Amino acid sequence: MVGNRSRRTGYLKRMGSVLFCLLFIALICMRVQHVQGLVGSGWTKHTYNPVLYAALSWETHGVFGPFVMKDGSTYKMWYTATDIFDVARIGYATSSDGISWTKNPNAVLDVGSTGQWDSWGVYYPWVIKEASDSYKMWYAGTPDGLRGDIGLATSTNGI
Repeated sequence: MVGNRSRRTGYLKRMGSVLFCLLFIALICMRVQHVQGLVGSGWTKHTYNPVLYAALSWETHGVFGPFVMKDGSTYKMWYTATDIFDVARIGYATSSDGISWTKNPNAVLDVGSTGQWDSWGVYYPWVIKEASDSYKMWYAGTPDGLRGDIGLATSTNGI
């Protein structure tokens, strides 16, 4: 009888430990969900999303990585697009409201020639306008899709 009581006591202690651990994990999960609910709660997604989508032949695998600046009353967007071979190029679009965009039909920054540091793709543009006829774009480039570096391109009109 004493042996059974001691086994039951040991079993109850182990079960109590397991239940405590499960309760602790549940509390942590609830806390994480609460925090996740707070993150970004000040943003409301627009009803017309996506506002820019892949539609051109050199964008067949998608568009991403936008950079937008407002220049006077015009929104200007430079973005990354990938084709069927996952080669990335940088596109350009304009908008008066930031919702309806008109795309330039061709990439504004193409990949480098074979063997160049950016021959596989150019990504994630970041643009500044220094004067009415001077734009600078920093962008990521890759020769093989595995490693990348940052390059600089200049333009008189941003296109």
